[in-house]
Amino acid sequence: MFTSQLPFPVGINSSDITEAQALSFVKTFSSTLDPYIVPVTPSETTHIDFDNYIFDHPTKIDQYGSVLITSISPEKGYEMIVYGNMTYRDSLPMFLQTAVTAILKDVTKNPDASFKVKP
Repeated sequence: MFTSQLPFPVGINSSDITEAQALSFVKTFSSTLDPYIVPVTPSETTHIDFDNYIFDHPTKIDQYGSVLITSISPEKGYEMIVYGNMTYRDSLPMFLQTAVTAILKDVTKNPDASFKVKP
């Protein structure tokens, strides 16, 4: 199991998602991640602001990467832009699997829900 104690940047690009909801959802990725909300304002250009923040604060990026959330709702769907750390070859598939597992846990309301991907 991949673990990290490093910060995990999270952006929100939706006015109907609170910081508490985003942090709660991201915490289901892994109990060892330390997520924090990036100060961007939801708009059509939030992804650009988030990009700029990530590239201007390289020490804030952990081994996984970061995520910009646009929707976290069983009714409206789950949408996010994943910024994988391309310097660590296993980070992107591991990060995507944890993101999908977090969605599964949220939809089923089962904190123990999981699935395994076979190589």
